[in-house]
Amino acid sequence: MKKNEKASIYQLCLNDEISYEGRKLHVQTEDIGVDKAQIVTNVFSGGQVLFSKATEYRDLFGKDDFNKVLVDRVRMQHRTILAGISAGKLKVGP
Repeated sequence: MKKNEKASIYQLCLNDEISYEGRKLHVQTEDIGVDKAQIVTNVFSGGQVLFSKATEYRDLFGKDDFNKVLVDRVRMQHRTILAGISAGKLKVGP
């Protein structure tokens, strides 16, 4: 991203607790900043990472609605991971 282009005004981080097969899971999704331009979701249990997904967002650079679209993507990735766990479609751990 060039210095004169728009940058994220904040780094969004979403956190949820969900029960899965008798375990409490912590799901965390965050924008790790425009330098890396990634949205990262980690699923933890007892401090151990059971699942991780990273999605790049360089395609948003230069868009007038950059911040709105980025926030929407962070929320969508977070909700998709939560729904996948709840539906049993996402393997989290052994």
